Amino acid sequence: NGNEKGGTLVLDGQKTVFELPTIFADPKLELEAFAAEADWRLANDGLQVRLQKAAFHNRDAAGEASGTWRPLEKGPGQIDLQARITRGSGDAVWRYMPLVVGKNVREWLRGAIVGGKASDTTLKLRGDLWNFPFRDGKDGIFEVHGKFQDANLRYADAWPEIKQIDGELLFSGQRMLITGKSGNIFGVKLRDVKAEIADLEQHEELLSISRKATGATADFLRFIEASPVAERIDRFTEDMRAEGNGELDLKLALPLRNMGKSKIDGSYRFDDNRLIVDSDLPPLAEVRGALRFSGDHLEARGIRGNLLAMPLSVDIRTGEGGVQVNASGEASVAGLRRELPHPAFEHLTGSAKWTGTVRVRKKAAEVRLTSNLVGLASSLPEPF
Repeated sequence: NGNEKGGTLVLDGQKTVFELPTIFADPKLELEAFAAEADWRLANDGLQVRLQKAAFHNRDAAGEASGTWRPLEKGPGQIDLQARITRGSGDAVWRYMPLVVGKNVREWLRGAIVGGKASDTTLKLRGDLWNFPFRDGKDGIFEVHGKFQDANLRYADAWPEIKQIDGELLFSGQRMLITGKSGNIFGVKLRDVKAEIADLEQHEELLSISRKATGATADFLRFIEASPVAERIDRFTEDMRAEGNGELDLKLALPLRNMGKSKIDGSYRFDDNRLIVDSDLPPLAEVRGALRFSGDHLEARGIRGNLLAMPLSVDIRTGEGGVQVNASGEASVAGLRRELPHPAFEHLTGSAKWTGTVRVRKKAAEVRLTSNLVGLASSLPEPF
């Protein structure tokens, strides 16, 4: 209803389809139900359209919106819009990202957020749309802020996904941020999970992932074996077994247009662990230290522990397609006699320092131990 100066428009329909090719990559927005009341007026300062209230729902979401719009001399006009999603599907988030959010980001969202439910999501869009998405809050506001529950996050191919994650999604200006308040990998509880793109308008969108976890060292070894790191270190950790806990700190830098250039920086800190490196070797007890790794490198310096109830220090590094372990310690005959009953030990006393190296390549190990035996006494016959 209206005249040349203004009017009202009331819509109430089922199975409504909007064509929005300048806003969404998938231009057809299909709604099972849509109801709206709007008015327009033509004043001295031009045309203004006011959406008093709109309510909608479809298989992906349900919500409501209100706001105003008026045309400008250039561009798509001036807008002040608020919307709230009361129900949503986590894996449909990508479909409602506007075209200004690049194809690579939308495709990442499409594959990254699997399942789950979105709720309490709000949209604020205010300003001259010519300047959208309003970098650093200048000239306007673009903000999408919402919560999601019980989703899986597949942040990168070949990396173990984060399951049952509860968190928040934020688009603010040119920035995207996903924060996870809870989630797990192999049952290990995660904390401080972040997935961020600092600048959506960059030609090379860079996704940064960081997360921390505290849990069983055995599960950390499973994580390494299920990640691309395993192949780079020749599956050095595949046969290891562990008892005890530790803390994981992991950072990934993923260029969405060239995932082959991804960078990884991680560390795992443990204390008072029991570690079986190989079933043919005695276990290491009271192991403590930190292991650092990247996409093609693993390193540990100054790991402390006990071997056969005697202290030792271990350094580990990878390179040239294999792994090298350097170890040193002091062996006492009394300790050896307790752990390895052998008639020869009945004729020895004292202790001696030793060093050793283990080189592992393609599942084969070369072990070398050296000691000058200074500190040992022997009652064995000549020449021993």
